Amino acid sequence: LGVMGALAMFIVEGVLSIRENASVYERGVMNAVEDTKRFFAAGASGLPQNIVDEVSEKARAKAKAIVSDIVSALLSEGSRFLVEFLMLGLYVMFWLCTPMPLNSNTESIFRRYLLLKGSACIAYGISVGFLLKLLRVELALLFGVMSFFFSFIPEVGNLIALTL
Repeated sequence: LGVMGALAMFIVEGVLSIRENASVYERGVMNAVEDTKRFFAAGASGLPQNIVDEVSEKARAKAKAIVSDIVSALLSEGSRFLVEFLMLGLYVMFWLCTPMPLNSNTESIFRRYLLLKGSACIAYGISVGFLLKLLRVELALLFGVMSFFFSFIPEVGNLIALTL
């Protein structure tokens, strides 16, 4: 449950960071609009300036709407994900508290696997977070935690964490 609380805190921290830096993102959109204007001015010198301005303004408005939709979808899906992850955590916790009867050799192998897998995932998450913090990435802590969780997924988890 503590891990779930920490994950929720990191997600909230990431969303608040995006909200605080909205001016930076908007400035990036404005830079893209200016680049679009220069592109149209250089490539299509026959277009009137008012058409170029209109197309650029529509592109900026559409980009802002798309980003807004993406953020709202991530927040709604993120809350659903947290609830499902909490239920999964509770299920695993109850399962580990009352495990199926196994012989002692199988049980020791399974416990050893969980210990080694957890240790490797923690080391991987800390390494990713520390490296990104050294590179001055703003959401380094969030990416470290997400790398930790994704690395638990066999075969494809590390690839997903790498694409973050």
